[in-house]
Amino acid sequence: EMKTAFGAVGHEGLVTAPTALQTVMTAEGVPAWRHTPERHQAVSPQAAYVVTSLLKGVVERGTAVKAKAMGLRGIVAGKTGTTDGYRDAWFVGYTPELVVGTWVGFDGEEALHLTGAQAALPLWVDFIRQIQPAASRDFAMPPAVVTRNIDPQTGQLATSRCPQRSAELFIDGTEPSIYCEVHGSGFW
Repeated sequence: EMKTAFGAVGHEGLVTAPTALQTVMTAEGVPAWRHTPERHQAVSPQAAYVVTSLLKGVVERGTAVKAKAMGLRGIVAGKTGTTDGYRDAWFVGYTPELVVGTWVGFDGEEALHLTGAQAALPLWVDFIRQIQPAASRDFAMPPAVVTRNIDPQTGQLATSRCPQRSAELFIDGTEPSIYCEVHGSGFW
């Protein structure tokens, strides 16, 4: 269920039911049966893209940042997870082509004493390094997604006087409309 949910976010909000078989071939290599996956739109492509952008940040500068040091290549979005009491550690990561999840824990629910970044992420990276091409494509930005420079302190639109600016994505019409009131006005 987790991988299906993350897969939907990574594929423009479209949920595809998992299946064990995609095609059955004859001895001559002709498809004898082909699975037609069940699909439905769970969230808008715009909402899925904004969430994917946030989850790319988890790998670029968040709890999964050490993935790059472990040899991860290409564009990846994902999320680490650790349950209360350190009983479960997991990482689910995805690209535009695939979604893979790893879980580490004990059947008897004993404490693992490791986080998702410590236990599950290294396993995930080791597997992905073997199957992902070095040059992978990025997630396609749908229409009606806009980028705005935001002052991280206020969450308002940044001005030239803001000491820090962060480019953030918004669904068109949901972006802030007020310029930074803390650092004063200036050229945008």
